[in-house]
Amino acid sequence: MTGPSSLTTPRLVGERVVLRAWREDDALPPERDAVAERFLGDLVPTAEEFPTWRQERRERTATGEGVFWCLSEPRDDRVLGAIHVFRLGRPRRPAGRAGYWVLPAARGRGVLAEALDLLVAHAFTPAAEGGLGLDLLDADADTANLPSIARLRGAGFTPVGVHRRALRDGGGAHDMLEVELHRDLELPAWRCLRGVVLTAPRGRTMCSPFTDDDLGAMVELLREPDGWTQGRPDADERHARAWLDELRADHVLGRQTCWAVRTDAGPVGTVRAVTTGAPEDTAEVGVWIRARHRRRGLALEALRLLTDHLLSADPGGAALARVLATSDVTNTASRALLAAVGFTRCGAVVSPRGETHHYALTTRPTSTESSPRNEAREEN
Repeated sequence: MTGPSSLTTPRLVGERVVLRAWREDDALPPERDAVAERFLGDLVPTAEEFPTWRQERRERTATGEGVFWCLSEPRDDRVLGAIHVFRLGRPRRPAGRAGYWVLPAARGRGVLAEALDLLVAHAFTPAAEGGLGLDLLDADADTANLPSIARLRGAGFTPVGVHRRALRDGGGAHDMLEVELHRDLELPAWRCLRGVVLTAPRGRTMCSPFTDDDLGAMVELLREPDGWTQGRPDADERHARAWLDELRADHVLGRQTCWAVRTDAGPVGTVRAVTTGAPEDTAEVGVWIRARHRRRGLALEALRLLTDHLLSADPGGAALARVLATSDVTNTASRALLAAVGFTRCGAVVSPRGETHHYALTTRPTSTESSPRNEAREEN
């Protein structure tokens, strides 16, 4: 690996973005936008903070602690954001930590995706060939920051865990997903279903991830006696926050994805796809609706939305080969629901709690008229 005195900030050129050294005449907005404020805090400098911020990064480069690039527009060289690799010089192995931020005007244009590709290539290029000669890159992202996590996934990073209530640089305690990318070690693929918004053709039911705005409704779901959370009559917003954090951690780690079943009344239930322990092309699903909203066809509509999405090979679909479900032999309503969606019984297990039937669904939807509208975006 290069020594501290040899670190430079090389110019890396892509089609959508150029990585270059920061200059004194670079301009930043006077205030941080809401997304930056929420997920990064003062790690994103304002115009007033920029001179001090830039000088600190220059000093860190000079001491060999990191390399800090400006993301610039190829056409007019204006600032689009920042990307860096730091915590260099680790004693036991050549490794570094990647970080980045992007200004609002550059989001959704593929700027960060290309910048990460350029950074990774430079980081893993041998020092003798002008690169950093690293073996490992790691990074983190707030578990609620799904667009950032999607970019890391696209760059080849894989999850290693979630730090609950981590004290994040920039301020505050947040659940942070930790990811790694190795130069010569291939890890299992990061299996993470996308948190797309699913809408019924007639618009009566929508399934989408829970958000911070749903905490009040999540309290009511937690208090429901027969819910999957087994009923917590004393539940309050603290319990709802813990549940939301748990759902986000499960999602980004690829364990399961949970959607809120929404009507005009707000969230009235949940539908989920569990991938832990299942083959790569399989998920197990389940649906639950609050008692007061049952017998209106909501569970049927929500489960159809989810299974159509999971089996669809169209853009935005999950393209799975098989969807599984289980139902207690005494739960006639659940068995009727699965049959109505198209599941067929494929086995049974007898446990001390009784007999449980297993069901499978393998037919991909063929009628576009009955398929849900999959809005292929991930909610913040």
